[in-house]
Amino acid sequence: MTSTGGAQPCGGDGCAAPLTVAGMTHDIEAICALGNRFVSTPGEAAARELMLAEFAAAGLQEVRTEDVDLLAYVPKSARCEAEGLDEDIAVSGLQMTASATVEGEGLYLGAPRSWAEVEQAAAHLPPLRERVVVLDSSPSPFIIELIAAGVRAVVQICQAPDGIVQHFCAGPYPYEGPHCSGPLPIPGVAVEAAAGRRLVSLLSGGPRSVRVTHQASYVPWQSANVVGTKPGNEEEEILVGAHYDTQMAGPGANDNATGLAALLGMARSWSSVRHHRRITFVSFCGHELGLWGSSAYCRRHQAAMAGVRGMVNIDALAWLYPGRRTLLADPSATEYAIARAAERDWVVDNVIDVSAHPEGDVNPFIDAGVPGCWFWRMPPQHPYYHSSRDEIELLDMALVTDTANLTAHLVHALAEDRELALGRSRPTVSWRGSQSPSPA
Repeated sequence: MTSTGGAQPCGGDGCAAPLTVAGMTHDIEAICALGNRFVSTPGEAAARELMLAEFAAAGLQEVRTEDVDLLAYVPKSARCEAEGLDEDIAVSGLQMTASATVEGEGLYLGAPRSWAEVEQAAAHLPPLRERVVVLDSSPSPFIIELIAAGVRAVVQICQAPDGIVQHFCAGPYPYEGPHCSGPLPIPGVAVEAAAGRRLVSLLSGGPRSVRVTHQASYVPWQSANVVGTKPGNEEEEILVGAHYDTQMAGPGANDNATGLAALLGMARSWSSVRHHRRITFVSFCGHELGLWGSSAYCRRHQAAMAGVRGMVNIDALAWLYPGRRTLLADPSATEYAIARAAERDWVVDNVIDVSAHPEGDVNPFIDAGVPGCWFWRMPPQHPYYHSSRDEIELLDMALVTDTANLTAHLVHALAEDRELALGRSRPTVSWRGSQSPSPA
């Protein structure tokens, strides 16, 4: 049975003052001033050093970096061609897909979010085998199944306005099978929104051959997670984390300077507070290339995972549009998180089983048995997600700070609640299933 009480609200006697708009704005501006923070860039290294220095300045103990070996993505060229489609459209390579040029008949699948939805759409369409599939959604949740079904290439249509091309990673989570140590065996590209609509229109008019070119290098790279600890009164711990890397373009104001600012604000705010449980703060690397940092942390600390009572992820908290108040949580943590939100009059509009959407740094912890969750204000998604326009001007700092304070309240509750009884999580792997599709 899940406990729903026993913790002091953040801002009460058991917790330091809440995070402020001024403080959050200051930290977000400082982080964005570092520039783009994609893996292997100077901005990534600068962000790592900033988090290391700020963790130490906040009085955390055992402040350190933990090396993570990953593959850095170095793009060379990308192209998408079809009869009747402009040749000079804005295109980006789908990261973690192969360097290759392939051609095949195009097949539009809509905007599926799971393999089950792909199968539902494909039941009324020609076979997937040898096709170049076109999607309005990320292929990463079901890319392994598409490969097994014989798909030759993937085209993802961007959703950003103004002709802006976005940047995405097609690498799947959880990593399994022969593709877990390198790029996928098929190429992929992302095309800007207007061109994507023209492509869909062409495909609806009859069979069209689509040619996809993606050239990139994958370079072994050593990055690092940044870790610091706030001691508690017993061996159990709560982990709170936020990734410090960005996608390839822009300063990543929403994704994820907002999460980093909240993480730093909590560390400073609790500098003189001793919680019942130890709190471990982690700033993860390599998130945007496929959860490399959080996955590596769980592997490195596998023996300690049984003592981690909960994990709270902080990522892309809010933007200018007042989106739905959303909780992404493993079922073992859902009731508890909703109850904590109610204590702050934060009515949850939307609950998502995050184990069915393995795209956040919370998922490796869920797979390690740790109950996990994540608050944000979406949907709708930021219109310039993963693009050059994810800038400070498109943030509502009051909404960002409100979501950060709710997150802080939840972390404080998890660390203080003597009756905490969340149980263990349901792994993501149960969502993907054990059977691969037959080529169709």
